[in-house]
Amino acid sequence: MKPNEIKSHMILKGIKQSDIAAQLGIRRSSVSGAVNGQRPSRRIQKAIAKALNEDYDKVWGKSA
Repeated sequence: MKPNEIKSHMILKGIKQSDIAAQLGIRRSSVSGAVNGQRPSRRIQKAIAKALNEDYDKVWGKSA
């Protein structure tokens, strides 16, 4: 998925970047960086895929 698609899916499911950040004990900007591809983090990407109830490969287009 592209960053805007990920953001749209998060909005539709009522998931905020700040929720993911709180769950992982990190800053919201770190989650934003992962979503936008500026600071990829497998840990954050896995948490987002799980929150969206989607397969990692479907969301990020690569193997976990």
